[in-house]
Amino acid sequence: RDAWIEVMGLPVAYTPYLSHPDPSVKRQSGFLVPSFGSSSDLGAVGRVPYFFDLGPHRDSTLTALVTGEGSGGIAEYRQKFQKGEAHANGSIVLGDKTHDIRGHINTRVRFDANETWRWGFDIHRTTDDTFLRRYNISSENNFGYGSSLNSQIFTEGFRQRNYFKFSAYSFQGIQESDDSDTDPLVLPIVEFNHLGKPDRFGGQTILDASFLAIARKKGTQTRRLSIRPGWQIPLKDQLGGIYKFSTRLNADFYHAEDVRREYLTTYNGYSGRITPQAMLNWRLPFVKSDDGIMQIFEPVASAVISPYGGNANKIPNEDSLSFEFDDTNLLTANRFSGIDRVEGGPRFAYGAQWRAFGEEGGNAEVFFGQAIKLKTDDSFSEGSGLEDKLSDVVGRVILSPGPFLNLSYRTRFDSDNFTPKRNEISFNAGRDAFGVSTNYIFLEDQTDDTFGGREEVSSAINSQFTRFWRGAVSGVHDISTGKARQYLGSITYENECIALTTNVSRKFYEDRDLEPTDQITFNVNLKTLGSVNTDIYQR
Repeated sequence: RDAWIEVMGLPVAYTPYLSHPDPSVKRQSGFLVPSFGSSSDLGAVGRVPYFFDLGPHRDSTLTALVTGEGSGGIAEYRQKFQKGEAHANGSIVLGDKTHDIRGHINTRVRFDANETWRWGFDIHRTTDDTFLRRYNISSENNFGYGSSLNSQIFTEGFRQRNYFKFSAYSFQGIQESDDSDTDPLVLPIVEFNHLGKPDRFGGQTILDASFLAIARKKGTQTRRLSIRPGWQIPLKDQLGGIYKFSTRLNADFYHAEDVRREYLTTYNGYSGRITPQAMLNWRLPFVKSDDGIMQIFEPVASAVISPYGGNANKIPNEDSLSFEFDDTNLLTANRFSGIDRVEGGPRFAYGAQWRAFGEEGGNAEVFFGQAIKLKTDDSFSEGSGLEDKLSDVVGRVILSPGPFLNLSYRTRFDSDNFTPKRNEISFNAGRDAFGVSTNYIFLEDQTDDTFGGREEVSSAINSQFTRFWRGAVSGVHDISTGKARQYLGSITYENECIALTTNVSRKFYEDRDLEPTDQITFNVNLKTLGSVNTDIYQR
């Protein structure tokens, strides 16, 4: 009773009555610390949460949400089972000027049936595209939060060298350009993978099989059966060369409707392909250790033989729409991300890698490589880096001489005139007293790519000024448009009893009823009692 809060000996807050559990109480039902603020588009904003202790393995939190625009509530439920867990949260808001009822649901459930099988599902839906961002509602179990909200149900099994999965997916696009009639419903997708035991020669059999059915209200309807058996064997020579020889037979069969074809009418009917393939990977590591540094220089190469063609215009493309050629897939047999597109014809890739490791923990790595084809085809779009016989050069450089300095660089450039097509630079340096990080990315626009090109830089500086004070500033700038995306700043005072944080931000993001905003957040964390938050928004 009659409790005062003092900061540096000065009284800053008073309450005639205050009650809270003592340290011996692990959990207890009751009100949690509320938060208050204001927004230029929502007006005054208040949240009052109440925690329900429902038992040793489950609990719930109900939060009253009151704004000048619309009001409602947020509910969360959590439960642990002997062989699983469930986590669900949802919200509802009434009286918003753009929608009478707005809300969302987000549920994640996982159960282990036995040592082999497990199942689960995720449900993530919202009444409209901008609701979660407008009311600043989020959850820690967002399955696929970003450009779409993804839901799934699945069962999967692991036994020895076999894997099986049966699943179904649905998607809700939340971008302005999304059309709900074209959102796919994947029902079902069945996958089976088998890796055999080594035979007397050391070889292993491989079997990948899948069945996929995709439906839409408007657009391509796809049914696909894929069976891909193979065999692989590792080999070595007397010079230290390491080989991996593999053969595969890719058999893909389709029944599709409304397959769009350039300059032709849409196709309805059956299609397919059978593509044999043989591949040989090779590397020859040279190792040197001197003065506490171990170095490994390793030339690498791969050769693939398969027939030309395979990507007929009667075959729909569902899983290989976005293509990216870089150092991670240079030596792979098929550089497309999915099954619907295959790479054909004889082809060769080569490169060299150098790595160094110090006894004190530092390391460095350099890799560059290139791909070669006997003739060009139209499988790869303009700007992909693989449209010509001689591909772009891809590479990476990683330098980390110690725990307080890290530099990485990934690139792709034209082999004729060395024009960059992709540059990614990441730099981190410093300690708690002062640290800086910068990330730069440049991606040239690529024909038929779903993401397009971009160029931006993001930077951050943080510092622990004294024992009790620390601060940070950061920003993101879109170089291609010359516009800033966001600026953030924070300053914190923290001791053994209290943490006071002030955050200031300017976000330039615009999307329908979302407009650029300035935000100031004050957070008072009394470590033995809880925290108080206030938010102030201004356009």
